[in-house]
Amino acid sequence: MKFKYLLLLAFSVWLVGVTASIAAPIRAVSRLTTATRFTPEADTAPDTYRNCQTKSPAVLTVYAGNETGSGSIVSPEGLVITSNHVIKDRGGQPIIVRTANGEQYRGRVIKTDTHNDLALLQLEAQNQFPIVPLASTSDVEIGQSVCAIGSPYGRPGVLSEGTLSLVRNNGDLQASIRLYPGNSGGPLLNPQGEMIGVNKAILESPSGRNTGISFATNVQAVRNLLGSSFAAKPLAVAPLVSPSIAESPATEWTWTAPEAPAQQPIPSPDVVKPSAPSTNRPAAGRRLGMTIDIRNLVVQRVQPGSAAAVSGFRPGDKLLAINGNRIGGFTALQSFLDRQPDQALFTIARGQNVASVQVRF
Repeated sequence: MKFKYLLLLAFSVWLVGVTASIAAPIRAVSRLTTATRFTPEADTAPDTYRNCQTKSPAVLTVYAGNETGSGSIVSPEGLVITSNHVIKDRGGQPIIVRTANGEQYRGRVIKTDTHNDLALLQLEAQNQFPIVPLASTSDVEIGQSVCAIGSPYGRPGVLSEGTLSLVRNNGDLQASIRLYPGNSGGPLLNPQGEMIGVNKAILESPSGRNTGISFATNVQAVRNLLGSSFAAKPLAVAPLVSPSIAESPATEWTWTAPEAPAQQPIPSPDVVKPSAPSTNRPAAGRRLGMTIDIRNLVVQRVQPGSAAAVSGFRPGDKLLAINGNRIGGFTALQSFLDRQPDQALFTIARGQNVASVQVRF
């Protein structure tokens, strides 16, 4: 077994057949006013889901260079807790966050805690924001229902449910809950909708499969970080919260908000820089018009008006087979598209269901 961070690296390789996005080999683990529900093996009480759902407006998608993660607003003034690994390798590029209702702001790093993989950001805005309240450590109970909100594969507002299974010796929380790249930095919530941890990693099997076991930094580390930030300067925060961090110099930068699809906001090219085009791309092929993770063939983005969009593909769909034949990997998918087919029947996994999608090119 091995740990993998839940970080989504948006590394777009434009091929004539498809646009591929490579998730970081080491994965450190929105415009929706209501969270999208993802139901795992473990069932949770209805109140847990509803209480967590009300916190969706306070959960952000965080864009830092080529990387995408999640974050939680913890004060009405716009203080945000996320994972340090989400923002640390941005290469001097600005941090941009997108709220649940589609608004975008720059974020400034105030302080980091590398030992516990935490970062505190300040949104550059005068708005009053909804918040995710912090639980007390006494509210962390083994066996309790938990939920996570984040942006797996860049899809905002996805709510996953599970069970808290262990508090590890280092204080980290271990939960039976299925998370994916892009969930990093998002909140792990108790049945009352209070943050008990910050999601950061998953446990993978030796073959690289997601085991459905995830890890989060304990809320006590969040409290310690916020407390050290404001030891000399009190700040009005939400119940059980008292946030902030070490200041980095601002960078001059001009940015215009991009147009976003009605159902799913996506980062603009100014936020997520595509890689250089592949020198091995095919000379011909049919374009599906979507971005996929070449490691697991999971759809990350669907281009509006494309063949994929018209056919009904959605972010989060996993490609399983074409015309009844299992897809052995990205190379096999690319080879099929190079044949310039007129149509194809894709078998996909969507949530807990298997479905078919007919594509006409």
